[in-house]
Amino acid sequence: MAVVSTKGAYGFEMLYLLAIHAKPLTLGTIAHEMDVSESYLEHIAAALKRAGYIKSQRGAQGGYALAWEMDDIIIYEVLSILESDFHLISKNMGALNFFWSTAEDKFRSLFSMTLSDIVASHSNQSMYYI
Repeated sequence: MAVVSTKGAYGFEMLYLLAIHAKPLTLGTIAHEMDVSESYLEHIAAALKRAGYIKSQRGAQGGYALAWEMDDIIIYEVLSILESDFHLISKNMGALNFFWSTAEDKFRSLFSMTLSDIVASHSNQSMYYI
């Protein structure tokens, strides 16, 4: 079954913050907004950078920014990189094969959402709380 640790959750939240800001963000700014230690985010940022999801810029206007378009960043792929043993359903399905197969299809659909989907859904929800 899919289990997402804080590393996966914080990594995706970091991508979300980079998506909603129009400029690069320093790790300190991201850590402050997420209320997470900067040193913990360094490990997550390094993994996301190695995978090519984010890029870093040096200088006074530097920081981290998305390296891909939001439509190309898929939840499942990001979590697969950040989580050491991420999989949706156990391969040993047993007697309940149909149930687990159906559950896996539903999980895949949910985890196939993109960063763009998340940003759009959050902005639609925010409209109702003005």
